[in-house]
Amino acid sequence: MCEAVRRISADKRKYLQYFIDYHKAKDPEIGTLNVGDLRESRIVVCDPAPIPDEELARTYEWVKSWGMLGKAASPLALVNMDVQSRAHVAAE
Repeated sequence: MCEAVRRISADKRKYLQYFIDYHKAKDPEIGTLNVGDLRESRIVVCDPAPIPDEELARTYEWVKSWGMLGKAASPLALVNMDVQSRAHVAAE
């Protein structure tokens, strides 16, 4: 995973077509785009790591402010920490 992050970060434009190809089946409108329609600066990739507590809390509050959380009593209710931990071990 870290190698993929390194490669994409080094040349984001090179990988934009993969994004279009991957998503066009679910959203045909995306299939009408070309690489020139996308902004490289909007692509953010990072090495796999657990979600920082502050980021999780900030995201939870933002989603909650839009009324998009029904029964999630806390930020931790949004993340299955066991799955997250196993995923990051597998990515190493």
